[in-house]
Amino acid sequence: MDIIEGAKVEEFQVFVSKSGVGDGPPVRVRATDTLADVLARAGVAGEEGMLAFFPKDAHGDQDDEREDDEHGGEKLSMTLAALGIGRGARIVCSCCRRVEVTIQYQQDSVVHRFQPSARVRRVLRWARRHWKLEGEDAETLKLRLCGSEDDLKLNTRLAELLPRGSCSLCVELVPGPKVNG
Repeated sequence: MDIIEGAKVEEFQVFVSKSGVGDGPPVRVRATDTLADVLARAGVAGEEGMLAFFPKDAHGDQDDEREDDEHGGEKLSMTLAALGIGRGARIVCSCCRRVEVTIQYQQDSVVHRFQPSARVRRVLRWARRHWKLEGEDAETLKLRLCGSEDDLKLNTRLAELLPRGSCSLCVELVPGPKVNG
């Protein structure tokens, strides 16, 4: 713990994820640290075109329809306090400003662009609205990466699913298991 002008500066943790990797171990920071310092400690600094997104749903807020704050290289010298980043915050790093997601459903497909910090849950809600899917059957729908048999977890951020160097994904909207009884 440091003392600055008579006040204690507490350490806290933030989580930094990078395209294709997801959250690494938490990074110990202080409110007086710059964004550049934090990204360097997390091992994501110095990549050409790297953008940092600060999800507004960082604390489990279900309202993830709003656009997340995005900061490019011009914010690297700002402190966490000035950026409004506090204990337990998430910083999602990606070289993509938007992820082009192709969503396949039955014989149809549509492309929509999301921020890399958006969760799979947001893509699923968007797809249900796009195809006007409602009711009990719509509630069991899941998303999978095209050609995969594994359902995507709703809390996964799109940046975690991106192959290195890519800004696009293909997902399938598939029915989940139904419980009879």
